[in-house]
Amino acid sequence: MKENSVITRGTWAAGFAVASVWFGTHVGGGFATGNQIVQYFVYYGWTAAIYPLISMGALAYIMFVMMRFSRLRGITNYKDAFTELWQPYPKLELTFELFYVIIILAAMASAVAGAASLVQSLLGLNYAISVILVAILLVVLSIFGVKLIIAASTFLSTGILIVTGIMVFSGISTHLNEIGAAFSGGLTEPLTGLWRGVFVYCAFQCVS
Repeated sequence: MKENSVITRGTWAAGFAVASVWFGTHVGGGFATGNQIVQYFVYYGWTAAIYPLISMGALAYIMFVMMRFSRLRGITNYKDAFTELWQPYPKLELTFELFYVIIILAAMASAVAGAASLVQSLLGLNYAISVILVAILLVVLSIFGVKLIIAASTFLSTGILIVTGIMVFSGISTHLNEIGAAFSGGLTEPLTGLWRGVFVYCAFQCVS
């Protein structure tokens, strides 16, 4: 019984660590500044309450299928996985690599820019210096390997979730009238909202 309890705790701890790293890949500059939430969800109306769940749920299922596929085929990297998926045209796997590099660079640029803006506003530093400090921090985290990244992501993700939960609860409890008005109002460009809030956002976040 004790052994099963230890295994369960270890499984939950490992699962939370993996989830924290995954969550950390999405909490970039767009999340920190609120730009992503507004541009992909809030602008289009009350569907902002459900589209993120659909989008990230679809992404989680796709990742689950890919991991199962890779495990069954004995695949341990993206290149081999997409080479297998593109059969009988394995060379088309290069399209994924090109897309992946471009979207990673865009996501990193957004994360660094957003973090630098926050450092600038909090500490009053020059923007260029803030960018350099953020870049140095990222390099340091990368140098010390995946264990440090997992530990940092777990710690930071826990803090972010707690703070976000408090903010959401406080915001909902003190703005019930505004929330009711938002749900009773119509949608802005519903088809565009569906496309951007579910499909485009899911595709953008697939680099995780």
